[in-house]
Amino acid sequence: MKSDYEKHLKAHLAEYKRRHLGVEADGIWAKNGQAYPHILPSDIYAQNLLELIRSDLLGFLEQPKSIKRHTDFHHLNSSQAFALNLFFPYAAAGEPSGHTLSGAFGLPDRLARVEFEVILDERERTNVDAVLTSQSGVRTFCEVKLSESEFGSARADARHRKKLQNIYAPHLQGIVQPSLLEEANFFRDYQILRNLWLLHGDATTRLAFLLPAANEPLVAQLERVLAGVTAQYRARVHVVFVEQLLRRLQDDPDASPAMRRHAQAVEEKYVPAGMRVAAQDRTSS
Repeated sequence: MKSDYEKHLKAHLAEYKRRHLGVEADGIWAKNGQAYPHILPSDIYAQNLLELIRSDLLGFLEQPKSIKRHTDFHHLNSSQAFALNLFFPYAAAGEPSGHTLSGAFGLPDRLARVEFEVILDERERTNVDAVLTSQSGVRTFCEVKLSESEFGSARADARHRKKLQNIYAPHLQGIVQPSLLEEANFFRDYQILRNLWLLHGDATTRLAFLLPAANEPLVAQLERVLAGVTAQYRARVHVVFVEQLLRRLQDDPDASPAMRRHAQAVEEKYVPAGMRVAAQDRTSS
């Protein structure tokens, strides 16, 4: 069932497609074969990348060892495209002026680079949406969400039970309350908990969840799970709200004009006008 936020965002993106991109045709959702106004025709998926960085981003995606586009990349609400649009200008050069981005994601010094869709453990296979690394080598693993109404669950089948027993539970003990490791709870909140599992290694690492404050169902689920994280580890988990981050990046006096314009372009695309002020009242941590 669609949330009010999802409906509002998709309506905004449909208008963005027509007004900003000049695209009238609707795209097809492969899952059901139906056309939707917030989806681009698949052959012009590149229009989902911001104009100022489109050429460089396409070059990055076309590299032989680059990440693979998701099936729904031509959807304007693609979280993969959103992550690329937001972080790509920082991927190689880091944050040469200012420290708003690194500060928001809990890094102790300025951002050095961003990597996309990194698999940290070949046995476990979690694909981290973005890994932000500071100049001193501290890393923040970032899970990116946009219009999804919930973090992913998992079936309590034999394969997932084995992963819980052999991979997750041994390291999540001490990170989360025991009740979150009970099968029903663990598989319900699987995506959040397997991200929390990433904290078990290097004690300097951080974890961040980037999501819209206006996406209330997603925020409520995350807050419920994070309430069960022990204090020692909760201090290393950061909830970053899209609306607040983009406003801070635009207002950062130390950032270059080009980076402030970039943040504005991301906001214009992904934050409906009526949500840009309301989100400022919610605090992140």
